[in-house]
Amino acid sequence: NQRNSQSRDGGSILRFVPSDNSVGVMRAFDRAAYSDVDVYDRELVYVPVAKAGPEGYILDIFRVSGGSRHEYALNMCADHDYELTTDIKWQYQSETMLPEGVKYTKPTGESDSGNASGHYTAYMFVKDVQSAELKDQPYKISYKITEDGLIKNVGLNIFGTDNTGELLMGKVPSMRATRKSTTYDLNDQCDDYQMDKMVLRREGENLDSCFVTLMEPFSEKYKATVTDVEKLSIKGVHEFDIAVKVTGEGFTDYIFSAYQEDMEVMVDNIHFKGQFGYVRIQDRKAVVMQSLNADVLSYDNAYVPKNRSVSGVIKDVLVETEGDELNGFVTDVKPDEGLKGQYVIVKHPDHTYTGYKIKGIVENGGVCIIDIGDAEPGFDFVGAEHTKMMYYPHKERKGVTEFTIEDTGIVRAE
Repeated sequence: NQRNSQSRDGGSILRFVPSDNSVGVMRAFDRAAYSDVDVYDRELVYVPVAKAGPEGYILDIFRVSGGSRHEYALNMCADHDYELTTDIKWQYQSETMLPEGVKYTKPTGESDSGNASGHYTAYMFVKDVQSAELKDQPYKISYKITEDGLIKNVGLNIFGTDNTGELLMGKVPSMRATRKSTTYDLNDQCDDYQMDKMVLRREGENLDSCFVTLMEPFSEKYKATVTDVEKLSIKGVHEFDIAVKVTGEGFTDYIFSAYQEDMEVMVDNIHFKGQFGYVRIQDRKAVVMQSLNADVLSYDNAYVPKNRSVSGVIKDVLVETEGDELNGFVTDVKPDEGLKGQYVIVKHPDHTYTGYKIKGIVENGGVCIIDIGDAEPGFDFVGAEHTKMMYYPHKERKGVTEFTIEDTGIVRAE
């Protein structure tokens, strides 16, 4: 709604799976980002393309609910000259990215931010704006760096899946000079270089939006492989549950991401039930399958093993610097010892979350403990269902402190 975020904590980690030549997932949310927004949830999925090497793509899933205007924005290359192409057929032109007719005054000094009649002031700096209406349709944007002396044919392909709204593209200061040397770190150099800024804008009352975008970098050595991205229409699931089909040269990927409750999908011989799933098909065979907190992920006769995910309540906190033998959490249930090396997400009563890597699962005198190694918990109990942060801002929380560990299972074809 053209307002700055009101977030104080910067959001909370909901899911974290690092990539080890496997699918990596990072998901975060922020309930306090905007007063009239109920859902503000971003998930990034990294998918490697080659068995070994840096090739891969990012799938960006951005869920928003509430308010009357949602925008998904991307900046193109800020550090180098480039050539941009797109399949979008531009329909309109405007002076800035502000709504037509809005009066604005640009800043006259370094301490002045200007005025845009109550609208987002940064949009008055976007010039030469082109726009087009999207009606349940995809789009593609590509850019390739043109500067001499760099690796040849370096660029990025951006695939936007079917969506409805207004797509805008304009020129903005890239601030490139300020990163070349501290000598140039001055406001009067900020307009020396320009880059393209894309905004996909959706408007409506009590709006729900789910922006799904794939980005794949490429170069002369590492060619682009993705040719098509499709957000699948699945009946009987939540509108924020996502199923995506990615077609590439010699492979087809399927990615499933549930919003809250488990989603169940049967598509193209794949059966999935759970929170997150990934399948790569080559020559009609599943060569890689990866699940996260999923009871079922199968393709023909291939399937991912038993789900060991667990949730429960934290009964006590152990802190080495306070005299305990280790850093960790005493829990009401014992997680499977095979979850060592994965991540525990602690859910605080104020709906903020923190994550820790699991060093081990131990049982001592009938007490179950999640050992988090050298990481400090950062909080401790000061009473029954009453915790306090050990460091600034020393926030106190009252209520049940919960945890969850989402099991990651990976199967590769021999």
